This record gives sequence, C-alpha cells and structure tokens, in this order.
Amino acid sequence: MPAPHDPRQAESARAWIAGPVGRGLLLGAQAAWRDPDVALAGGQAWLRLVPDANWPVAEPPGRYAGIWTVSPGPDGWRGSWRSSADRLPLANAAVSRIDLRFVLETSPCPRAVLAECARTLCDDGRLLVFGLNPFGAARLRWGQHGLAPLSRSGVATALREAGLDVLAQRTLGPRWRADAEAGRPARARVGVGRVAWAVLAVRRSPALTPLRRAPAAWRASPGVPAA
Repeated sequence: MPAPHDPRQAESARAWIAGPVGRGLLLGAQAAWRDPDVALAGGQAWLRLVPDANWPVAEPPGRYAGIWTVSPGPDGWRGSWRSSADRLPLANAAVSRIDLRFVLETSPCPRAVLAECARTLCDDGRLLVFGLNPFGAARLRWGQHGLAPLSRSGVATALREAGLDVLAQRTLGPRWRADAEAGRPARARVGVGRVAWAVLAVRRSPALTPLRRAPAAWRASPGVPAA
C-alpha cells in the first residue's frame, strides 16, 4: 500500500516547486518542449493543471470553447472550480486538450488523476504531461521536500492502459550537477540525468466499421406461363 499522505509534506513539495530554485528549473525544462500539436485548431475546452495559478503556459493559436486552470491545494483542486484531488467535475469526453504540468509529484493519487484526465478527453484530444525525472541528479535537491516523482515510462504505460496512444516522449532541461558544494547553488550544466520529462498522448477516434451489405433475399424466377 502507498504511504499515508502527509499534508505538511505536500505543502513543502508545493513550496519547492513554486520557489525560485524549483520554478526556475521546471520552467526551463518546460520551455525546452517543442509541441508537435502547436498548429491544432483548438476544440471543445482546454484544461490546465498547473502548480499554481500564475504558472506560465503559452497560448496556442487554436481557439477553445473554454479554458479552465486549476492548481493543487490542501483540500484538492482549486481555481476555475473546486473538487477533490482524485476527481475532475467534468463529463466524459468533454475536453479537447489537457496539460498536467508538474502536478503529479504533489498529488496524493497521481494515477487517479491520470485516469480522470483520460476519461474526460474527447476523441482526438491531446494530453500533455510534464514531470520531474526521478533518475536525474536534481533529486538530491528536491528529495528532502517530499516530492515523489513518477517515471516517464510508468506514466506512458498508465496512459496506454487508459486507452490513449503515446505520440511523443522525451527528457527535458539541463543536467544538474550532483557535486555542488554544500551551501552553494548547484550549477545546471553537464551532469547525470536531465531534470524533467514530457509525454504527449492522444485518444484516437474509434475506427469506423464498414457496414456489410446484407445478402440479397432469394427469390424464385418467375415461371413461364402455361400455353
């Protein structure tokens, strides 16, 4: 069973992500992502789950019927609406695009969040997930703050199990030096393991099954009238 969720630990983790060191690292990694869907023409709605309400997200050229932004709080999601941490108050197939930007690390139920996002995504909708790399050297910095990063491969597997197709995935950002001197800021240069990762997935439209033509009903040829 997973370890009990400690609210104080979650607050420490959120504070690190929103602080100057964490925010700088993660925004740098976020900027390194080149979205292959930048030319998409929008859709029903765009849901953005971000560490805080002021987290920068580039506006796409496509237009959406609505844009909702929520961030994690002590009692669940808050922002455009409020809900518990493991539920999204949205109907099935109601959203065309969903961004999860460094929110799984502080969630008490990250796999439930992924399942909820998959549920609300419409056909041909895109889901973009950013996360901290648990194999990067920067974990030496955030480990003491209670962050629990998921692996990129684990998230990709969870999305496939939820019925999505993974379009692209990669590690992002600088390689944090693991040998920084104590008490001094670490330098984000050549080191071991990049800071973050991203996974882009899509819900494919179900293939149309061609209708079979019904076999013609058998009819007897008209008989020749008797002379």
